Amino acid sequence: MRCPWRGSAVLTVHNFADRPAKADLDLDADREAGVAELFADQRYPRPDVAAGSVPVDGYGYRWFGFRG
Repeated sequence: MRCPWRGSAVLTVHNFADRPAKADLDLDADREAGVAELFADQRYPRPDVAAGSVPVDGYGYRWFGFRG
């Protein structure tokens, strides 16, 4: 889910399954550099947003902030 607000946005990824999964992201190239992880259920490796997906553990979540 993506929520825009005042020139920025928050993107939330939640996994409701008990197995790890990858969330497919479709961000414009100019937004990739400014992505910052805001919250997560655990420490994950830095997301490679350019790869187009981010891993999330079973029942896990990750919140990202970015411009636009």
